[in-house]
Parts: sequence; structure tokens; C-alpha cells
Amino acid sequence: MSGEIDRRRWSITLTREEAEAAARLNIAYQNAILVAPEASRLRLLVNDMPLIDAPVASSDGLSDLTVAVPAGLLRPGLNTIGVESTLRHRTDCTVSSTYELWTTLASGRTFLEFAGSAADFAPRRLEDVRATGLDGEGLTLIRLALPAGDLSDAAPALMRLSQGLALLTAMPNQSVEIVQGSVPPARAGTLDVVVAPADAFGALAGALSASPSGGASFLRRGDGSSVLALTGSNWDEVAAGAERIVSFVDREGAAPRPAILNPALRTPDAPLMREGGALSFRELGVVSQEFAGRRFRTEFAVAVPGDFFAEAYGEAVVRLDAAYSGEVLPGSLVNLYVNGNIATTLPIGGGGSGVLDGFPLRMTMRHLRPGVNTIALEANLLTEADRSCRPGTSTGGAPRFALFDTSRLEVPDFARIARVPDLSAFQGVGFPYNVTRDPVDVVLPDDRAEGLSAAATFLGRIAFSAGHAIPLRLAPAPTGALGSHALFIGPTRQLPPEALTRAHIDPARAAEWGGQAPGPAAAPALTLEGWQKQFGTASGWRATLSDLEGWLRETFDIEAGGLRLVPASQQPFAPGADDGLVVGQGEGPAGVWTVLTAPSTAALRENIALVAREANWVQLVGRVSAFDPKESTTASQPVGAASFVPTQPFSFSNMRLILANWLSENVLAYASLIVVVALLLGIATTAFVQTLGHRE
Repeated sequence: MSGEIDRRRWSITLTREEAEAAARLNIAYQNAILVAPEASRLRLLVNDMPLIDAPVASSDGLSDLTVAVPAGLLRPGLNTIGVESTLRHRTDCTVSSTYELWTTLASGRTFLEFAGSAADFAPRRLEDVRATGLDGEGLTLIRLALPAGDLSDAAPALMRLSQGLALLTAMPNQSVEIVQGSVPPARAGTLDVVVAPADAFGALAGALSASPSGGASFLRRGDGSSVLALTGSNWDEVAAGAERIVSFVDREGAAPRPAILNPALRTPDAPLMREGGALSFRELGVVSQEFAGRRFRTEFAVAVPGDFFAEAYGEAVVRLDAAYSGEVLPGSLVNLYVNGNIATTLPIGGGGSGVLDGFPLRMTMRHLRPGVNTIALEANLLTEADRSCRPGTSTGGAPRFALFDTSRLEVPDFARIARVPDLSAFQGVGFPYNVTRDPVDVVLPDDRAEGLSAAATFLGRIAFSAGHAIPLRLAPAPTGALGSHALFIGPTRQLPPEALTRAHIDPARAAEWGGQAPGPAAAPALTLEGWQKQFGTASGWRATLSDLEGWLRETFDIEAGGLRLVPASQQPFAPGADDGLVVGQGEGPAGVWTVLTAPSTAALRENIALVAREANWVQLVGRVSAFDPKESTTASQPVGAASFVPTQPFSFSNMRLILANWLSENVLAYASLIVVVALLLGIATTAFVQTLGHRE
């Protein structure tokens, strides 16, 4: 928790037995040494009931706060947890000093503890899978135990089951691990699932309390913990059981989801705006509040679909209902941030108190991206009392700023057409695999446990982004027999070069990736531009063009790339030594191909588990993204030349918006169109006036 005020809300899932048991809440926290304890508070709420409200006074080390949870407060299913901090500086009254204030919660010592043994709260029903939780590092593991031997017959069921369980657990940082031969010991944040036909089940799970009769059921270990068992007379029946688990959470024919759900990260959910409209701050989870400090900040989330196409035109508006006191000085600002980037600034202060009644804060639509977008409102408030900063003035005072929940976000109608490639839509909502009705072909060169673990983790993450399970078909052929959309998941040398090429990855360089034996060296391409760059300067008309490009850049901030009728071609991506995983996307013969590749199967499994974590997943953008596991950073190539895929029934209003955005992105085409229209108008006018008037 940072700054003078901060507020987080998320949800946890409890089983019926946990919700009905006596519970105790414990939090451990530490704060910055500059926090003034007499004016700083830490509050924790469960289902909107305050349970802890204490001074922030633990700068020397971690301190624990413990409280009994009132009976009846917890409920089976989702329970909302809220943490709020109000911090004031000991000595400084400037806006910049507010960045020195923080309070951190130690997750290992922040918990709900229930009266009883672990066996009393072991999952009993399929919906209890949602209460799997996470381990000490914030990770959730789905561990699938299978019989030893070949897994090719089990692969279709495992890929489908991983999607269903990923949707059931609904955790942002989850991975799938496939083990063979035995059921591992229980561990925190892990859902253990035994998957086997009946004739192999006994040898695999001999230590369990009983053998399942078929389908999906929970069995007990000797220590009282539970294992989800999925079995049948053969692998086809096991696959049918996996399908029943998927249908439990992904009911066919359900209405389109109204929001993108991620309860373990944020509450409320991010509303999904499929067209223009308005949402009040109350609907977005922002409450009316007064503020007496120097830097006020609040944020909310909103989502747009994968075929959002409005990066170059149009404006969204925040209609701000707020007020500030007469002591606020000129130089104070209200800033609006979208996905961490400042979108607009409003100067306030001077001339007495002010009331902002529906005041428009405009932001260009280019700040929005497919999937969830975080919008933050921040007010930096300067006063004369802060300039003098007399003793005691840093820790409180009368309210200076008020924000009202009648404020609203207004988004205009926007164009809807998909672009390929576009990894931001892919990671944001699973596009285009989230909208297809036909099975998506999945090419898995390595169908052993390690390769299937990598694929299952990735497919579970895509299902979580899409909000539903994606129909799959394991493709036996690498390229020729594929249907429309396809996914390729495997080491570079086991993937067909055509797939790498279509995903804008250099096959020759990828074959040398990770210290593998190099392929035949290719001679560097010889071009006139390269020769001039190395040995001389441009001359003649090239020099004139270079001077024009420099003048446009300095005068109008227009780059040469913006003055093209078609986007410039880009070189295929060459993986570097620090890259652990490369994700590329491109057009296939009849659909979209997405490639996930690494130097080896072990590296593929390890790095997909890292990329599937929320903080890394949202970094996938452009046409190719390369993940560096050492730095946990992602380097990307921009989309460049892209193809458009219609996603909506034809309408003139949508086509007008599509053309408006395309012409705004392609300045030269827009200018050329104006010149052509002007010439046609001139020709038509000349032809018309020649038929009129008196001739001698």
C-alpha cells in the first residue's frame, strides 16, 4: 500500500466447512519509518465489515494484528477482502514526499485460520476446487498424476481437463504439472488430480482411501487431505469425465460474459464494453470520499473486446464530479492515467473553492487495449499551509478534495474489426481462439509429460483469459491437414519451419538458439540502403528526401514510417541468448497461427509457467514477444503490416468507424485521398461550367 491513501479489494473462495467454522484473522505488516503513527491508519474489511482498524506503527519490523471473525460473516463461495491505508508523513508536507510512504503486508503471516484439523476442510465437492488457493509464493499448481507409459491416448483428455480446472480454480498465477507413476504428497496451493483408466488406477493411487466408481470424485489420503480422482473403463470414458468437469464451469449457450473476471486480483470485475456507453464510478467500484492530504489517488478497471480498433482516433471522457476547497493553490493538478501512462491533466486551484460538475477529462482511445485496462485518477493538491509546513500540519486538517461516485466514464462507439497478428488481443481475451466454434488445432511435437505440462499450462491460461474453455483438436500433421486456427507448442527444432515463418520467427536463427549446433550460415543481404549507411551519405533526390523527413520530424513530429501507403516490411525475429520463450503470431492458410517455442522442452515448460503469471502475461504485445526469464521482462516487435478479419455483421456505422481509424493511422493515404477528391471536384466543376454561360 503506497501513498497517502490506498485501497485494494479482492476475493477468496471458502468451502462450506470453512465458512461455518470458527475463524481467526491475522495480518502482519510493516511501514516506512517516515509514517506518522498518530495520523495513519490501517483497516481490513471482510465482506465490507471492518474487522481491524489500527494505527500504522511498525517501522522497526513486522507486527501482527489478530481478531476473531464474527460468526456468520463468512459464507461459502466468494468472500471479499478489503485493505485500506491512510498514511501521513512525519515531517514533510510536499507532494513528492507522499511517494516515500508505504505499508506492506507479509503474505506468509497474513491468513484466515479455522478451528479444526486440515482434514475437516478438505474438498468434498467439485465446487470446492475453487478454494484451492495458493502457496507461499502466490502460485497455484494443478498437479495431474497419470500411470507410467505412453501418454498419447491421454493427451486429448488432459488438454481439455486443464482448461476446466483452470477456470474452476480461477487464479491468475497458475500452472499445470503432469507426473507419472505415483501421487505426490500434498502441498499448499496445489490441486492433486489422479487421471487414469480403472485398470491402472489401483497401482497409481494405492494409498488412497477407496477406489472411485467412475467419473470425478474426491478421495482421501492417509493424512486426511483430498485428491480429485477422474477415471473410467478406458481413456474415452476418462475424456468424457473431463468434459463433465468443463461443462460444470463452462455451460454451453450461456450469455456473453458481461465482465472479465479475476476475483483473486480485483473486485469488482472489469466491465466488458462491447460498444460505446457510460459507466458511473459507483458501478466501477469507486465510492464517494473526502481527502485531507496532498496526493489523492483512486483507480478502477474496464475492458474492451479483442476486435477493438480505435487506436488512432476518437476520445473517451471521464465526466468528473468533484470539489476542492479554497485553500488549494494554482499549480495543483488532476491527472488521469490509463495503464500507467498519463492521458490528460487538469490544472485546478486559485480563485476560491471550486466545484467540478461533470467536468470532461478527455483521453484519446489509443490508450486503451484489448482486455482489461486500469484507469487511475490522481489529484496533486498544493496549499499555503504545506509551503510553510508548520509542526503538526503534515498529519491532517480539513478536507481539501472530494470525489463523488456520480462521476462517470463515457466511451464513444468504436470500430470493431480484428487485426492479425495482435498478441495484445491474444493475451487480453484469448482472441481469436475465444470466438471460434470450430476446434482449434494444437500441434504438440513432444507428447511426453514435460511437453504436455507446458501445453496444459498455456491452454489453461488462454481459457482463463477467454472466460471459457476453447474447443481443441490435437493435430497429428504439422501443417498440411490443419483447419482454420492453430497453436504450435514445442521446441524450435521440432516445429515446422513454415509455422515459424508465418509467426515472423526466423527459422535459421531459431535453430541456433540456446547454444544448439548452428545451421548453415546465410550471407547477409546486400542492399543499396545498407551500402550507403556503411560507406557514404545519400545524394541527389535521396538527400532531398532525407532532408524532408528531418523537417517533418522536427516540425510536425511525423516519422517517415507514418508517410507510407503500406507499412514497411520487417525482418523476422531472431531469438537472442537471453530469451527463454518466444511467442509469435501470424496468418495461416485459413486462420490464425500462434507459435510458442523455446530451445528445449524443459525450457518450454519452465518459461511457459513463468509467462502464464499475470505480471508477465500482460506484457505480450505486437506480433512477436520474447520473454527474458532472468529479468522477467518481455521485448516485442510492433504489429507492422496486418490483415483485417471481420468479426461483426456488416453495417455502415461500423465501416465508417473502421475507415476513420485506418485513415487516421495512414496519413499519406488520407492526404492522397483528399488530393484525388479535390482533382475530381475540379474536373467535375470545369466540365459543368463549360456547359453554362454565353459563348461568342
